[in-house]
Amino acid sequence: MSETSSTGGIGPGYKDSPCVTIYNNTMFVWGGGVINKAYPYKNFSSTTFPLTTTNIVWTDLSWDIPVALANNNTFIPISPCVISPTGILVVGGTNLFGYDITAANYVSLNLTGANPLNTLSTRTNVRMVNVKDSVYYFGGYSGKGLNQTAMSDYYILNMATWQWSSSFVQNPQSIPPNYDASSMAYVDNGAIYMIAGSQLLDYTTNIYKFDINSQTWSFVQPSNPGAWTSGFDTAESFTYNNFIFTFNGYSDIAGSPSSTSVTHILDTSTNTLIQQSVYNTPRYAIGSSYLRGGIAASHEDSVIFVWERPNRTHYNPDTVYVYNLSIRDWTNYAAPGPYIYKTTPNPAILSNPPSAPSTSTNSSPNVAVIWGAVGGSVVVIAAIVIAAVFFKRRNGHFRVPQSPPPHSLEQQYMSPQSLGEPI
Repeated sequence: MSETSSTGGIGPGYKDSPCVTIYNNTMFVWGGGVINKAYPYKNFSSTTFPLTTTNIVWTDLSWDIPVALANNNTFIPISPCVISPTGILVVGGTNLFGYDITAANYVSLNLTGANPLNTLSTRTNVRMVNVKDSVYYFGGYSGKGLNQTAMSDYYILNMATWQWSSSFVQNPQSIPPNYDASSMAYVDNGAIYMIAGSQLLDYTTNIYKFDINSQTWSFVQPSNPGAWTSGFDTAESFTYNNFIFTFNGYSDIAGSPSSTSVTHILDTSTNTLIQQSVYNTPRYAIGSSYLRGGIAASHEDSVIFVWERPNRTHYNPDTVYVYNLSIRDWTNYAAPGPYIYKTTPNPAILSNPPSAPSTSTNSSPNVAVIWGAVGGSVVVIAAIVIAAVFFKRRNGHFRVPQSPPPHSLEQQYMSPQSLGEPI
């Protein structure tokens, strides 16, 4: 591994919508779309906390992905971009695989239970969100448009046991509309929230809530309707002390879709809406034009935004911005949090992983395998695949964009909903 300051050549570089995650006081930036063909797809970097925005030191990590898992010389979808409780970073899009942060090697995922992802890949707006040690996948819709059939099935991937389970929404008539690019957030009151979205450039501020215990959806009626003055989509949502903070995104500004710097806040205990557009320290704020897709992660009381491009000719590589959730303002510092110590080896990792056959010119290390324990026995199932949408981990909070909104050509970017090549 090698290190450099933010002004050097090592680090995330010129990438579009990378996977940004945080684990044990380390922020990881993995993959993303290439926006300048002079720079390769290979992109895996980290930096540690405490973090200051003026002196970032990056460490380059391995892009030595075995050919058995993915072609490391081409674009690899970042979804689902989530870290399991045992420190496995999961990526790959249509071919999920993992990176064991502790062991510093790539691993194969072998999950138990019925795999729903092929079925979900035929639907639109399959919404996903992290709930503690699991990921919820809602069944989506039969096609694009508000008149499409909402599917009542949903699926849960338990990342502690690596096992799938399924269930059904008990009031399917109340499933939210088929909005594009809504954001999702889990709150510790046992509810999943779906925030805003759009359909054919018609933006909404609507909020919906899924009660996990009753398995029912409901519309959230704000105590102060109208406090969010404009609808929006493609935003970033994070949870902090029962508040949901939703950053930036697109909105209808002066009659056309444009990026917005407004922060939308929901107090889930009172259903009160707060709209923030003025900050005490604007010099530390990230410009709205730098936000294209999911590029942030939360850590303790901070949200960290990694650089993003405003357009195809102007880049801002390896820059970091910090929003402090407790003071609700931009700052230049993010504090470290508690460290998770491992006292025993990860039981999910084989001590003697099988070799991965390789036809690549790059070196391909052995592939460890993640196992799931079921009923006291170990069961191995082939690695699952997914052809659905992206979702981004937020250190326990997820934002889930859906199908890409049709923004203007000037603002095209590699949508986090897309599993194909960047635009």
